[in-house]
Amino acid sequence: MIKVMIVEDEQYLRKGLILSTPWERYGCRVVGEAGNAIEGLGLARKLKPDIVITDIKMPRMSGLEMIEQLQPQLECEFILISGYNDFAYAKQALKYGVKGYLVKPIDDDELDEVLRGTVEVVEQNRYYRLVMEELEQRDDGRPSFFVPPDIPAFDSKEKYISKAVRVIQDNCARDITAKDVADALFISESYLSKLLRKNTGYTFLKLLTEIRIRKAIELMQDETAKIYEIAYQTGYRDPRYFSAIFKKVVGVTPSEYRGGERAQGQVK
Repeated sequence: MIKVMIVEDEQYLRKGLILSTPWERYGCRVVGEAGNAIEGLGLARKLKPDIVITDIKMPRMSGLEMIEQLQPQLECEFILISGYNDFAYAKQALKYGVKGYLVKPIDDDELDEVLRGTVEVVEQNRYYRLVMEELEQRDDGRPSFFVPPDIPAFDSKEKYISKAVRVIQDNCARDITAKDVADALFISESYLSKLLRKNTGYTFLKLLTEIRIRKAIELMQDETAKIYEIAYQTGYRDPRYFSAIFKKVVGVTPSEYRGGERAQGQVK
């Protein structure tokens, strides 16, 4: 479950967000609220939320000032609310790596889009932290032999999940989307996303990325295969982008991984 905290001095807006937003739909839960940034600062340090939604303009301390203090201390994402549709605020928000910017009165569709995007970032960050923890726990300290964790086994009654995995595996070389998979299963994209989150804890992007990287690792067993060829066969048209994603997931570049495998073979 993703923990959310809301910092907003307008009580009706704060309570409205808490009570009217379908947090469960996003896999979220509101764990705290604050009426000003100073209170929010202390509460965030205590609760360690994954997402902080905060107003910019508040008495004594602004939301941006609060973010500036929290960023070095917490691993969380921020969404800003402002009553001013001002580019200067948006520009400053980007400097702090804010994942969303909402203007009052808050539009439901915009809130939905921002929440989905921010939740995706939180889930990806969690995944990459797990990968790095796995690497750090290895006795030899060499990440070259790391293989991404197995895709979870799915309950047989969740036939759509197993079928979705097979569709992605069979089509990971092309630019496949969640809609493509949902269409192949004759279900809606939103229903597919709901099934994935509920039964696997995966987003579509996370599942697609893991399947592609696992496929890339299999293809690397052929020492004659070029990295750019492997990138293309796993759906990445830009080899540099493929290498960047591979390194994020595995901890090393494809070339380093392949070199590590060869070194391991020589040791044996």
